[in-house]
Amino acid sequence: MDPSKQPQIEIAVIGGGISGAVCARELARLSAGRLRITVFDQGRGLGGRACHRRVEENGNYVASDLPAPFAFDHGCQFFRADSHQFREELLKEWLEFRWAAEWKGRFGVLSGTEGANADFFGFPKEPPYFCGVGGMSALPIAILQDVVASGAVCLRSGVRVASTVQLNSGRWLLSGTSGRAAFHDTAEEEAARASPDALGEFDAVVVTDVSASMAGWHRASAGIPEGVAAKVRGRTRVVLFTALFAFEQPLNLEFEAFSAADE
Repeated sequence: MDPSKQPQIEIAVIGGGISGAVCARELARLSAGRLRITVFDQGRGLGGRACHRRVEENGNYVASDLPAPFAFDHGCQFFRADSHQFREELLKEWLEFRWAAEWKGRFGVLSGTEGANADFFGFPKEPPYFCGVGGMSALPIAILQDVVASGAVCLRSGVRVASTVQLNSGRWLLSGTSGRAAFHDTAEEEAARASPDALGEFDAVVVTDVSASMAGWHRASAGIPEGVAAKVRGRTRVVLFTALFAFEQPLNLEFEAFSAADE
């Protein structure tokens, strides 16, 4: 059979952070059109742990690529590139296209001697450290830009996959909610009123975040079958809480980024 006439294999990627974006882009690049890839992300835009939020003075959120007086990277503020493979196969291109850049900040510890080793998810001890240009979420957006524009990848932001069921045919049926019911910061009562809708059938599903296997993880669970979820649930997952502050005047701090002791 002519390869161009063969039916496309449909792939769902659950999670639109850096891992999900890289996965979808590489699948599209390597498949030469044989795959139809859909990326589901429950946030207002791409990002995942590389989330970025822009806020108007009245507190309303705007899209992460629109101008606003306040901008926050409220997930990870930087990433590392410790392996040679990561630097050569990914980071090199990101730096070349200005999707990412080295962050040459003044890092420190706000504490006495007891907190000298305070750590924040691998807080910088030895450079270099990198960040997305224009906000951390700009990196997964840039990674997917060309494959979304070409039609190789379909991006569905603001959609939460809540159920992943394998059918008798071997395909996977995904169901979930969209809009405000999908967002992490929507009140539980409001989210609970939304009825799940079918999101489509897929030949394969890629889950990019271990929290999707945890039923109790604040609307992050993707309803993955226990036989699959149990294989990854033991991996480390650290809770991240973020407070966003804006001050009327610059604080003139000694550091641009710091960790702090417990007390």
